[in-house]
Amino acid sequence: MAPASQANAGNGPHPPPESPRLQFRDIIRTIQKRRWLVVIVVLAVVLAGGIFGAMAPKRYAATALVLIHTSSPATSWLSTDGEGGPQPEPQVSVETQAQLVSTLKNAQKAAEALKQRPGGGISVSPASIVRGTEVEVQEPDILRVTVTLGDREAVVPAANTLTEVYVAAARERSRGIFSEAGDVLQKQIDDAQEKLNDLNDQRLALLEQGGAADVALEVKTAQELLAEVRASRDTAHQRLANVRQSLGPLRRSAAQESPVEALPAPRPNPQWETLQESLEEKRRQLVAARARYTEQHPLVQAAQEEYDALRAEAAKVPSQLTEQQYEHNPRYDDAQAALSTAEAEAAGLEAEVRALDRSLMDLQRDTKGLPRQQVEDDKLQQQISVAEEGYRQLVTALQEHLLRQASRTSVAEVVDEAAGPMIVTAPLLRTLLYSLILGLFCGIALAILLETLDTTIRSPDEVARQTGLPLLGAIPLLEDTSPQVVALGAPQSPASEAFRTLRSNIAFALTDLPARSFLVGAALGSEGRSSVAANLAVVTAHAGQTVILADTDLRKPVLADLFGLNPGLGLTNLLIGDATLDEVLQDTGIPGLYLLASGPLPPNPAELLDSARMTELIAELHKRADVSIFDSPPALLLADAAILSSKVDRVLLTAESGRVTVDAVREVLRLMYHARASVLGVVLNKYRMPTAGFYQHYYEEPPNRPRPATPPEEEPITEVTPAD
Repeated sequence: MAPASQANAGNGPHPPPESPRLQFRDIIRTIQKRRWLVVIVVLAVVLAGGIFGAMAPKRYAATALVLIHTSSPATSWLSTDGEGGPQPEPQVSVETQAQLVSTLKNAQKAAEALKQRPGGGISVSPASIVRGTEVEVQEPDILRVTVTLGDREAVVPAANTLTEVYVAAARERSRGIFSEAGDVLQKQIDDAQEKLNDLNDQRLALLEQGGAADVALEVKTAQELLAEVRASRDTAHQRLANVRQSLGPLRRSAAQESPVEALPAPRPNPQWETLQESLEEKRRQLVAARARYTEQHPLVQAAQEEYDALRAEAAKVPSQLTEQQYEHNPRYDDAQAALSTAEAEAAGLEAEVRALDRSLMDLQRDTKGLPRQQVEDDKLQQQISVAEEGYRQLVTALQEHLLRQASRTSVAEVVDEAAGPMIVTAPLLRTLLYSLILGLFCGIALAILLETLDTTIRSPDEVARQTGLPLLGAIPLLEDTSPQVVALGAPQSPASEAFRTLRSNIAFALTDLPARSFLVGAALGSEGRSSVAANLAVVTAHAGQTVILADTDLRKPVLADLFGLNPGLGLTNLLIGDATLDEVLQDTGIPGLYLLASGPLPPNPAELLDSARMTELIAELHKRADVSIFDSPPALLLADAAILSSKVDRVLLTAESGRVTVDAVREVLRLMYHARASVLGVVLNKYRMPTAGFYQHYYEEPPNRPRPATPPEEEPITEVTPAD
């Protein structure tokens, strides 16, 4: 059990934990946990393997060796391709011949030969020979033929007969091939000779038609002449293009020049001179007026205005006038001369280009047929060379084939016959060893599979690993699973001691951050949360603390029935204002323990528990008692537990071992987290302890031991006055 003192219960609500990853230590833990399953699977597989090994029929094997005579593919020719060239004889590889040994046809011949065997026939079915034959290739050319049968007397004759049948079939196949090879090669030689003669006749006719002894030399001479004429034409074209390119600028220059050139001739402007004389007269008048009058006099101002106007008019008239004189333009004559020279040169080049083009066309027309004749001649020469080479190869192939046919005796032979049979049935010890390994693998795989599929919480170790919360206590499974106050009925039982351990662990967890109100919740119904709440309240009261046990399960309350008290008066009456706290508290008969029953079942339990009056009641219970414990309905099914979790100091989450799943607990923690509740830890209820028998025996009371006297009842706390 994990120490509860390590719990970090005072840091507010805990976020929902993440799913842990499967690690190697989890696999070891799974094997230890389900070791009996692994042992059973191993024993079952070993037993089945032992039975199979003991009952398996014995089988016998015999081995014979066959030598395959291989030959180079280049020494024999059997066919031709589409162009008349020879093709090599298809060689059967050693691997292919290994597959031919165990064919059904050979097996049928071997079975028939075994039936007619001198000295008593042996009956073996062809199918059993095919199934029991295994052929292994031993490099480079040895076939290891192994025949396995259930008949000890028939296995050796079957192996030898099968190899003899295969060797005979191989020889027959080789003789058939060689008997046809000579005729095929001779026909190919005749066809090649005829084709070679036809090609020579075609080339001779082509040369006579062209009138030349050497078509290639004539084509070469014509090509050189064409290249020379084409080069001259290209040069003339380039010169013509250059001249034409220069004509444009010359024409534009000649067009821009005029035969007569206009030159400027300046002379004085008489209007400007007249204005200057008038301006001088006005200036003298202005000076005379200023001498006689002041600047403000009208005559002076009028004279000033006339002078300014006349000066402005004179500024607009030029002092000189320009006239043009016309003379002969020498640049015009130069431009016309250059243009005439360029046009004459262009006309001469055009005539030269036309003459070269006509010569080139005549040469091309005369030599048009030469390339085709050369191509046909080259093609015929190439075909003649190929035909001659093929003819030589066919003649060589025929000679080699005849030599090979004369020297070759067989394609396969038996070099080692099968001897005494060998037992091939697997020994019983090896079968048991393989069964043990297979059983271990299957058992471990099945254990891991069941562990993966089983998402329920079963052990204390899984609580912290799957939920991330500390384990406050593990309550053992009781024979009577109905709700009961075991701390009263059997105070020395393991379950009572487990509740006292739970009380101590809660105290250790609250060392730094004490709490006075606790909500006992669970994910599902029937997980024993009411029994945990009742027994925890009893052992806490036995420790000398004042405890108020409140039944806040307003749907299926059971606490009043556990203590034999009245369930009809309690929390509901208090919340709706029909009674006071003193009127609804009931004395349980246990010193320091009082019960607040559920009261009448209301139609709206969630609204009552979420009311302000419920918050005030919890605060009032803090004043009346040292510890307040609240029972609640299932958290996954109803919202009552989530509502109460935000009002109390701590939440104790009850989880039934082997029933509640990890997902259910995590969902409850998620609801508590969103409700801002502080979960102190988990109580694992109905836990099947592995040492429960020893634990129970330790706490059994001797039959003759006197029981202690019942302790006197203590006076109730003054602040708590139970209702009559």
